[in-house]
Amino acid sequence: MLQWTESTDEHIRSYVNGIPTGSGGTHENGLRAGLGKAVRNYIDTHNLSPKGVTLTAEDIREGLTGVLSLFIAEPQFQGQTKDRLNNPEVMSTVDAAVRPALEHWLNHNRSIAEAIVGRVILAARAPKRAAPRRPRSRARARPAAASICPASSVTAPAPGAKTASCSSSKGTPPAARRSRDATVRSRRSCRCAAR
Repeated sequence: MLQWTESTDEHIRSYVNGIPTGSGGTHENGLRAGLGKAVRNYIDTHNLSPKGVTLTAEDIREGLTGVLSLFIAEPQFQGQTKDRLNNPEVMSTVDAAVRPALEHWLNHNRSIAEAIVGRVILAARAPKRAAPRRPRSRARARPAAASICPASSVTAPAPGAKTASCSSSKGTPPAARRSRDATVRSRRSCRCAAR
């Protein structure tokens, strides 16, 4: 499962044969590679590249939260803690599985795909990486979080789903804030339910 959030941090949790790999490894590298290629290809295919802005892999993954679980016959872990996967062939295998599935999903869920692209472009237009990531998030408005999962169906938002409001509430009457926040929640929530 993958979900873009309003955070500026990337959070990937990965597992190999049920073992948590907190330090990542070749399977996470394959996920990142496939994801980056799929999103770039979608942007190029639909002529969504912004003028004067260079999109980096970091921009594509900003705010990404995901879970990757893999089962392989002969895992090669680094160290006694089995915290990092080292099988070199796994990177290309995961990349080859993720890219076409994600491209297919993006092309069949255009409104969410365009929200993701908007999120990526906003990340690319933010102040350059010399500044810390966290202050960047406060200096700009962010688009809706988008949730995707190539092997699943996208369902309607859950009632009362909790999301953060992007705009400042300073000077807005409480009743107007509640009404605006309810509208924001209904527009922003997108859940991905595994089949």
